[in-house]
Amino acid sequence: MSVADPDMVERAVHAHERANELCFIANSVNFPVRHAPEVTVAPTRQPAQPPAPSTSPST
Repeated sequence: MSVADPDMVERAVHAHERANELCFIANSVNFPVRHAPEVTVAPTRQPAQPPAPSTSPST
């Protein structure tokens, strides 16, 4: 899972733990099902920059 902010990592891990508790398949089989969350923080996007003005002489 990828989150936008580092402060969201703990919440994402908790969401996976809760999903494990509620997982129908994991609760229906007679062997352990392990959920191993991998949470990464997405790189921030920089706003698009306008094109640089042309330095060639106009004709």
